[in-house]
Amino acid sequence: MDETADPRWNYQGSTGPTGWGSLSSRFENCSRGRRQSPIDIDGPVANSKLLPIRFHYRDSDNIVTNYAGQLVLRTQSGNYIEVDGDRYDLDTIVFHAPSEHKIVGAPYDMEIQLTHKSLEGQILILAVFMEREATNPFLTNIWSSIPAPGDDASEPIALDPTKLLPQRRKYYQYEGSLTHPPCTEGVHWYVMTDPLPLSDRQLAQFSHSIPFNARPVQALNGRKVSRSTRN
Repeated sequence: MDETADPRWNYQGSTGPTGWGSLSSRFENCSRGRRQSPIDIDGPVANSKLLPIRFHYRDSDNIVTNYAGQLVLRTQSGNYIEVDGDRYDLDTIVFHAPSEHKIVGAPYDMEIQLTHKSLEGQILILAVFMEREATNPFLTNIWSSIPAPGDDASEPIALDPTKLLPQRRKYYQYEGSLTHPPCTEGVHWYVMTDPLPLSDRQLAQFSHSIPFNARPVQALNGRKVSRSTRN
């Protein structure tokens, strides 16, 4: 996200998702793109050729930002994943409530999006659902660091992104876009099939600080969604 050059956008009113495409010529994909995200995942096809993701995450400092209705953690270098032999470095972690992706028409309570980039600039986003079930102790430190809108937290927080992953790491895979302006296409999406827990209280705390921030699902336009079969 380029906070300085682009016009203000958010998730409500004339600067919300239905108006993003008209805010800037750079945002045209938001209204005209044919391979947009998020999507409703319904009827994915099992693909035994999809390889497990190799995670190389470690405990590191993160700068917490509250911008355009998004809680964003900007990570330090050194965290990366390997997919089919290619390396993607972790760049940001963003939380959405409710989830942006849906499963057979139903959203989860939250969605975590871990955005990665390759040296060539290819974007890969790993999405993890969250559902109300039990307290998630890992969220406590993050929630307590949420700054006022437009600000950064006064101090970086340490976290190991591995704690934001489910134990079983099967996933859905498809080609899409950023879910916020400029809605850039050509993004590799990996959506974990298993959710993480959070409590009613934790969801309420987040929603108090960060209002509704989910883009509506977009048309598939003939795209196929695959499901991995190996953990």
